[in-house]
Amino acid sequence: MGADVKAIRNRIRSVESTMHITKAMELVASSKLRHATERMENSRFFFETLVASLSDIGEGIAECSFAPRKEVKRRALVVIAGDRGLAGGYNNNVFKTVKAVVSDGIPYAVLPIGRRAGDYFRHRGIPCLFEKTPTLESFSMEDCARAGQLLADGFRRGEY
Repeated sequence: MGADVKAIRNRIRSVESTMHITKAMELVASSKLRHATERMENSRFFFETLVASLSDIGEGIAECSFAPRKEVKRRALVVIAGDRGLAGGYNNNVFKTVKAVVSDGIPYAVLPIGRRAGDYFRHRGIPCLFEKTPTLESFSMEDCARAGQLLADGFRRGEY
């Protein structure tokens, strides 16, 4: 009888400890989400200005070298997934969407961003355009420019 009470107390302490850890993880995640939302809001003006500028430029170009091709021989997919836990639902939806997009059998190349995206494609033997997958936290403007240049060069060469 005494052993059962002790086991129950230990179990209660274990559950309480797990609850504290889960609450701390939730607080960290909500803080990161708040900071990401603030960064997004701070960049909204830049994004809207960029879209307006690109629209103005696009209207002045008679023939664009990035116009859609009549025949698609190969696609380039930019896949952005999380780096670690607490994003399982998001990552799962991203990979379901990728499966739906590639289900038509057209060959594709992948540019993964985020550790989970890199792991997903590497474990399936799918070649990635980046030699080393950048994490979301370390993904910089230089990485973004490099990715854009890589995709633009491939498009100009007719690869995508």
